[in-house]
Amino acid sequence: MLKTETNLYDDMSKGRVDASKWKILSFPMGNDENWVWDEPKAKIASRNGGLALTVDPFTRKHDKIHMFDDPKQLYASTRTFPVSRDQVTVFEAEMGAETYRSNAEDLQDAFAGLILMDFATGMIFDFITTGKKIGAIYERLLIPGVTDEKTAFTYLIEAPFSGVHTKPEM
Repeated sequence: MLKTETNLYDDMSKGRVDASKWKILSFPMGNDENWVWDEPKAKIASRNGGLALTVDPFTRKHDKIHMFDDPKQLYASTRTFPVSRDQVTVFEAEMGAETYRSNAEDLQDAFAGLILMDFATGMIFDFITTGKKIGAIYERLLIPGVTDEKTAFTYLIEAPFSGVHTKPEM
């Protein structure tokens, strides 16, 4: 029998990002510099009992390092979550997306996502949507001292589920 336990981390109903639960993510670039995934033009508003994040247009980019360029506004939980070694662990989110001046049929053009990450190993698992399509990204980031070009990889799986509600409600 599957043991289930439900804990709601954040219902995002306060009309703002709760700084006690979420932080803008940053990552060391070397030379005592950090890359911060914080888009200066991001606007946050309350919508349909949750939060809407709008970035139009994107102003930040990194021409050389893929993991710095792709996310524009990236929040991480202020805490870690335990993962069972012998049982299923489930993370769940309700989200929608609308992209601007992009191809909503192309998951690689622009998307919103729920990102599960472990920077100690470089492993990332994302659930993404453009508002018209859904997908999953399974990857191991190229992180100096953790991975190299031989052990880093990225797989994009389009429409990995059937019967998932994909219409944005926001």
